[in-house]
Amino acid sequence: MRAVALALVCSALSWCAEVRGRVTDAVTGEGLSQAAVEVAGRRVVTDSAGEFGLGDVAAGSYTLVVSTVNYRVARQSFEHGAVDSVFTVALQPSTLRHDESVEVKAGVFAVEAQGAKSLAGSELKNLASVLSDDPLRAVQAMPGVTSNDDFKSQISLRGADYTRVGFYLDGLLLHAPFHAVQGDSTSGSLTMVQGDMLESLNLYAGAIPPQFSDRTGGAIETRLRDGARDRWHNAVSASMSNASWVSEGPIADVGSWIVAARKSYLQYLIGAIESDRNSSLAFGFNDFQGRGSINLSRRHTLLVSGFDGYSALDRTDAIPRSGFNALITANYHATVGSVALRSTAGDSFVITTRAAFMRERTLNRNKEESPLGASGYGEWIGTTDGSWGLRGSGLVEFGASVRRLRDDGYQYQYVFVPVVVRPLDAFRGTAVRPGAYGQASKTWWNGRVSAAAGGRWDSHSVTGVSAFSPYASAGVQLTGSTGLRVAWGQSVQYPELRVMRSLFGRDSLLPQRATTMQATLEQRIDERTRLRVEVYQRLDRDVIWRPLFEPRLVGSVLVNGRADAPYQNAQRGYGRGVEVFLQRRTANGLTGWIAYSYGRARMREFDADMDPRHGVQAYGSWRLRPTLNVSARYVFGSGLPVPGYFTGTRQDLFLTTVRNTFRMPDYQRMDFRVNKTFQRNRVRWTLFGEVLNIWNRENVRAEEFLGYDARTRRVRHSFGTMFPILPSAGFLLEF
Repeated sequence: MRAVALALVCSALSWCAEVRGRVTDAVTGEGLSQAAVEVAGRRVVTDSAGEFGLGDVAAGSYTLVVSTVNYRVARQSFEHGAVDSVFTVALQPSTLRHDESVEVKAGVFAVEAQGAKSLAGSELKNLASVLSDDPLRAVQAMPGVTSNDDFKSQISLRGADYTRVGFYLDGLLLHAPFHAVQGDSTSGSLTMVQGDMLESLNLYAGAIPPQFSDRTGGAIETRLRDGARDRWHNAVSASMSNASWVSEGPIADVGSWIVAARKSYLQYLIGAIESDRNSSLAFGFNDFQGRGSINLSRRHTLLVSGFDGYSALDRTDAIPRSGFNALITANYHATVGSVALRSTAGDSFVITTRAAFMRERTLNRNKEESPLGASGYGEWIGTTDGSWGLRGSGLVEFGASVRRLRDDGYQYQYVFVPVVVRPLDAFRGTAVRPGAYGQASKTWWNGRVSAAAGGRWDSHSVTGVSAFSPYASAGVQLTGSTGLRVAWGQSVQYPELRVMRSLFGRDSLLPQRATTMQATLEQRIDERTRLRVEVYQRLDRDVIWRPLFEPRLVGSVLVNGRADAPYQNAQRGYGRGVEVFLQRRTANGLTGWIAYSYGRARMREFDADMDPRHGVQAYGSWRLRPTLNVSARYVFGSGLPVPGYFTGTRQDLFLTTVRNTFRMPDYQRMDFRVNKTFQRNRVRWTLFGEVLNIWNRENVRAEEFLGYDARTRRVRHSFGTMFPILPSAGFLLEF
């Protein structure tokens, strides 16, 4: 009725003018189709170019409201007169901060760091899953990643297991940022860092740039986002497994803050549907995260951030059927905090100095509440990172860090003839880990040729070993749509204190080393579509292993595993393969990718524990209407080896002479998701619906080696099935 009244007024008076404009993606500048635009009761939807027109509107004061699913709502008040009001509205993806300032990149792939694959915009949210909302679950759908366990967030990368893949948050290497039952291979895990707090995620699967230390298999770089500076915003969400709350707002006119809290009720859900309460998955968790940003002056910004997470397992209902060494209760508590000062000089020099600490505590108990194991880990960290932009498209990056590490813990076993406590392991130690890096990069001929070179130096106070790790890369634009990039680098990873100071370790263990080479050929099919082929090789040496720990056959002779087998730099090997990656990234229509990878990872005498072979990852998302988005993901992976000297079938497993010959069945899973939004004034509802494993495929995981019969050589090993077809739902309320 209001729209009809305005039309009648406009027909009678001459002071009417048109309201029109264009809606774009704030990151890429691409026009957004299927965006709803409202003014004074009139509502239109943008066309394929993102343009809209509301016709003639009478003079007056109005508010323009623009919204579409997977993007934040934009509101703009304006005075409308006798001249057309023309708008360009940039919508922020829902994973980015609320901000009125807009920085448009050169294209849809320009958000990626050099040499990395990124998750951008709604990709990070849709792939994280309604059930868990975990950013590392999103990474599992990326090329080169192997994760054949529905219950765990940890990944392997091109045959390197997760202990060799670094998770970096704002430049800090996190030690164990997972809700999990520590020391229990049958449990699940969930990343403590909430996806709603992240602004970006980059995956480095090839040669690792020198700013990332102490890992040899790859790097996952994440950045926390700043809070809103316009007004106070809140978001409350709930799913079948947890509930969360995110709140953010300005600090006067000088900064912003954002806090997030999350609590699980997965343990209650599993307890209600499982007759066997002995499930390792029935653990609960809660966590809290926050970040504050204050502009001390025009050139100095203070950043304060941190998170605290607590996980607990309670199997007390299983006490009557549990042995004395069975795990009944467990808890894990992790805290990370940091303070940073970011300073600029001119337009080209930025330096960030950070002080941080980490603390982790775990305690496992049996049915008598006697300790089965405990550990305490801590770090004090000081870092400085800087970048200096040079004339002529050059850049120098540099940094240094000092980490003071401490670690202590034990594992117990109770024996009753007589009653004694048998220490399975114990460790205690401290160390200082200094490091520094530098890198220079430059482009020529309008960006057609680029090169970078640098390296990092690392040392360890316990081993006394220092190492230099060089790095180099070069790229050339062969044609307007074809580019070639090659990279080569070395990296080192020092042994954990719990390994060196273990009953079975020694201080003289060498750091693990890797030399990685990668060549990438990229063909742009059009502005928003690309085909990328990557060929890689990683050479590993001084890999730490306990070669005498596992039982095996030597010829026809049974060799028992030694519980006191020492840690040694006993292995060297390789990971090599090829990946083909077809991706379309657009704000309109179908967006996503399909990738195929073939890889081999071997040690000298056997396939590596995470030997990947064949992998397929696919993701697709489509915004059908301003309020409706559908997406799907598919993952296939060749069955991984079951670590150990085993052969046969899951039902009839026996010891053998060659390690890692028995493999699990192939893994595959298809998930489907729908997001539906409802907007009323300043309140926005988003409903999420998801079906996991829509084909109801039975995927199996290897859980725990339980022993063997010395006479028959028959092995006892537990295996478990993972998600059946599983519907899930949740909602997000923003106000």
